[in-house]
Amino acid sequence: MHNRVKADYLLMLGILLGNLALVWRFFTIPFPCAFSAPVVPTLASGLQVLGISSELAIHWILLVFYVLGPLSLFFLVREVTGRRLAAVLASVLYSLPLLRSRFEAMVSLGDGAHVASMTLIPLAAFSLLRFLKSGSFASAVVASMAILLVALTSPFGLFALFLVLLVVTFSEMLLGFGRLKFLRFVLVVVFAFGLSGFWYNPEFIRLTLFSPSGRAVIVAIKNLIPLSFFIVPILGTFGFLIFDKRAHLQPLFVALGLTIVFGLISFAGGLSPIAVSAQSRYLPEVSLSIAFLWGVVGAFVYDLILVVQPRRWFPVPLSKRKFLRRVLLVAFVVFCLAVTVAFPFQETLGRRTGRLVVGITKPVVTGLGEVREQTDVADRLVGYGISLGTLMVIGMIGGWLKRERI
Repeated sequence: MHNRVKADYLLMLGILLGNLALVWRFFTIPFPCAFSAPVVPTLASGLQVLGISSELAIHWILLVFYVLGPLSLFFLVREVTGRRLAAVLASVLYSLPLLRSRFEAMVSLGDGAHVASMTLIPLAAFSLLRFLKSGSFASAVVASMAILLVALTSPFGLFALFLVLLVVTFSEMLLGFGRLKFLRFVLVVVFAFGLSGFWYNPEFIRLTLFSPSGRAVIVAIKNLIPLSFFIVPILGTFGFLIFDKRAHLQPLFVALGLTIVFGLISFAGGLSPIAVSAQSRYLPEVSLSIAFLWGVVGAFVYDLILVVQPRRWFPVPLSKRKFLRRVLLVAFVVFCLAVTVAFPFQETLGRRTGRLVVGITKPVVTGLGEVREQTDVADRLVGYGISLGTLMVIGMIGGWLKRERI
């Protein structure tokens, strides 16, 4: 066990250093930023205490989130598959310049908050999965806090997270106790919603829905409803016919489910004329899904090499299969190095500077930060009351469970 944990730490350190090397030069190159939630600006203000300029501090925070993204995917894939190899393959592919939509969204499109939230999304899904499996109340609180962090980093990221959590929850429901696991999912969402009240108070939500960005989200959701009539039956039928009560196929269902959902949203046509819901904005999620799927399939093929019997289409003797697997690993490493050298990250969509409020390719006049300033003290007190009440409910439930030793 100790050697296994040590190997995980070494692999994660290697992934971290590799990602840091890929984007190191961008720590000194300015790029546009867009914010509608407080996490990134708050973290950046902490760096400003050290004498770092506001713009530079924000860029550093975003790049740190970017570098940590493959590590969070490593934890999720490892939890879903139980395989270190699958987690490594997924996180490495997610890091390569081949899947550069996440990088371009941050550096060239000013969507850094969304990219930052994508580092937290796998951790939130990881926490929810732990709760769905174990029913531990502590896991429920951790999952709620993780969802809260995503909401306070990027509202758009929260929308993407909700889709991820639905796929993860459905994959667990297929394994049994579906109603109970769905209620656990609802409990976590309710906790997260209540905890976020201090920022997303009712008046803030109302004003947001009438802002340009809010109307864009509403338009996107309306256009997603017809698409859901196509997605939900496919995933439902596909899930029950193939994956029902088959725990060993859960990783494949999660990977395929995420790829299908975000792939259809990204390539199914215009969702809204405003950039906040443009299809291209979902491409980082598509990259994450593809990397997840690659990790699952790659680990399966790697295992299959040892067990498949020699055939005309695969005549390699069993005695040479271990050597073949080592050759494949070496080839994969060479491939990663070649891709990194041949296709380095660049600012491909312009070198704009400055900080935007909301939007990607064009700024929106009224941003969510400005909307919040329109709420008065009473509205904010209501929001703080909702968060405080939620904390009290969580504390009472936790205390009761502890007394009952449940």
